[in-house]
Amino acid sequence: MKVETYLFGSVEISPEKVINFPNGLVGFEDSKRFMLAHEEGAEHPTSFTLQSLDDPNLAFQIADDILDVTGDATKAGKRLQKDAEAGKATFVSLLGLDAARARAAELVAQAESHLQPYGAAATNLIAAARFAISRET
Repeated sequence: MKVETYLFGSVEISPEKVINFPNGLVGFEDSKRFMLAHEEGAEHPTSFTLQSLDDPNLAFQIADDILDVTGDATKAGKRLQKDAEAGKATFVSLLGLDAARARAAELVAQAESHLQPYGAAATNLIAAARFAISRET
C-alpha cells in the first residue's frame, strides 16, 4: 500500500510491515498504524523513524536528535549538527539535551509497557526501541 510520510514523502509499504497499536500511542491515540522507516539505499541505515500511517506529519526520531548533537560523525556515518545549523526545532533544541534524553527513555518505557500484552510477539519491537536510544550510529 502507498502511504504519505513526513520525512520520506510517498512510500510503498507491504501490509505485513505495518505495526499496529490498537489503542494508539499515549498522546496520539488516533494514530494506530505505524512503520519503521529509514533512508533508501543505505547498506547500514543510520537513522530510523517510527512513522504514523494514519497521520503523515507524525514521526518519532528523538534519538536521532540527540545523536545529531552528541554523536561522532565518523561513527554515525553522516555529518552532524545539521539541525542546529538549519535552525530546525528538535527535542534537543526545545527541551535541552538532558531533558531530551530523559524523554526518550520515558517514551521507550511507555512503549515497553504498552507492548507487554503482546508478550513474545513484541520482543523485536521492544529491542528496536531500546536500541534507538542507545545507538551511536
